[in-house]
Amino acid sequence: MKTLTKKLKTAVAKAPKKLSLIEKTNLLNQTQLTEICGMLRWTEQQYCDHQFEQYEAFLKRALFGAHPNIFNRVRYSTLMRGLWNNEWIRRNKGFLPLARYSMFEGMEVDKKGRLHQVSPDEEDLERVTDDYYTIHNGKLLYSNETLLIKFHHVLNLIYRSK
Repeated sequence: MKTLTKKLKTAVAKAPKKLSLIEKTNLLNQTQLTEICGMLRWTEQQYCDHQFEQYEAFLKRALFGAHPNIFNRVRYSTLMRGLWNNEWIRRNKGFLPLARYSMFEGMEVDKKGRLHQVSPDEEDLERVTDDYYTIHNGKLLYSNETLLIKFHHVLNLIYRSK
């Protein structure tokens, strides 16, 4: 009986841990960050700087004319930052399949059935980078109705938690 109990404890300890939603989201974010940085030839710092700059641009547009205390309360809210990060991840999900196609490097079969090597060129990189800048443009995102609905919901939550 002791041996069986010991074996069960060992099996439980070795069993894969179920990840929480936050852990899964953080893992997805890190995976996307790594892939996009490789694809766009960016450093992690460039990626994070771009994300923060667009966060600021969105808030400046969405809270135009707001008192600095209101602006800063929203700006430094964990709820707002969470919304922004989750929306960033969601937009990356739509971006990545097309970017992978554009930046594909490897063997491909042409229309005549012949294999040949393909690799992205500078035009492909420029187009993919432009697409990335466009989908994450904070000023343009201010016109995204779905994001604005979520933003206003977060504003309500921030001001209810006073």
